[in-house]
Amino acid sequence: MLKTLKYAFQNVTIFKTILQQEKKAAFETNYKEKYLGLRHGFNSEKVLMYGLTKDNVDTYISEHRRYRAKRINEKAAHVFDNKLITERILKAFVSVPECYYYLDGGKVTPLSTESHESLSVDELMMFIRREQKLILKPLSGGSGTGVQVVVYDDKRDVYFTNNKENSAQDMTAFLKSLNNYLVTEFAKQSDYSASLYPESTNTIRVLTMVDPKTNEPFIAAAAQRIGTEKTKPIDNFGGGRGGLSFLVDLETGKLSQGARISSNGRKEAIERHPDTQALLLGKTVPHWDKIKRDLLNTVTKNPYLKYVGWDILVTDEGFTVIEINSFSGVSVFQVHQPLTAFDPRVEEFYQYHNIH
Repeated sequence: MLKTLKYAFQNVTIFKTILQQEKKAAFETNYKEKYLGLRHGFNSEKVLMYGLTKDNVDTYISEHRRYRAKRINEKAAHVFDNKLITERILKAFVSVPECYYYLDGGKVTPLSTESHESLSVDELMMFIRREQKLILKPLSGGSGTGVQVVVYDDKRDVYFTNNKENSAQDMTAFLKSLNNYLVTEFAKQSDYSASLYPESTNTIRVLTMVDPKTNEPFIAAAAQRIGTEKTKPIDNFGGGRGGLSFLVDLETGKLSQGARISSNGRKEAIERHPDTQALLLGKTVPHWDKIKRDLLNTVTKNPYLKYVGWDILVTDEGFTVIEINSFSGVSVFQVHQPLTAFDPRVEEFYQYHNIH
């Protein structure tokens, strides 16, 4: 009885979330499109993006199923939800950006084992001037929400937060206003990543699952996200954000199908970057075999990571893990084809975990 009530409550909560998304929809849809989406657990943005019809709607992973998938990693939620814990666990297996400080209400706490004395915000400003480029991100949360790329321009003595110019006084006030934030290393992307679009950090989303039949991890899908003039300095895709998605061939690491979302919310196939006209189709992700091997090895060594959306950045040395997601968004994959079409084990995985 309790289990049934919990399931029903979760469904109601998820439906409310989808309704809230619908109110904030970036694109206009008609009544039939809204009805089709809501009836099958999608918001209307996905109806447009995927080109959903009554004939194909059941082949796609709905937003409802995506949110239900959160329960798969329920017992390891702290590993995903707390970015400091994420860094401390993952750094034994893969490269991750170093967490330097914890920032909360103007108090700056060093996170290295060498020092435990708090710093002043003025001292943090000195650190920013020295490093010149850092990341500020909430201790918890995902999807890039609240993340700030901080850049210090020593020639003009000004600071930038996500391309917004700030004086030293404004920057100090901004830092003091932040609560529950981490100050982390800025990972320098490779020449390959920069060649996609140099004004944004271009990450790859890799989705891993653990096959319940064999207990072996596998990569379900991978997509290269690429920023644009609209998204810089980040690469957010979907929801009218303006980013691009290119599938990564799991065998070769080559960028295959490319897509962006047009002004009417529907997908548009692309081969070149819309701003620079650089050819993107056919480029090969460097270190692809190492990326696959290291991610799967990390899951093998941490078997509680049953379902992970990895945000990785290719570097000249290899790659670094920027973030992990416990119930990964799937639109970056499904804009190309249904997630279940990539590998038959995907649907089997969802069914095993009762994600209906």
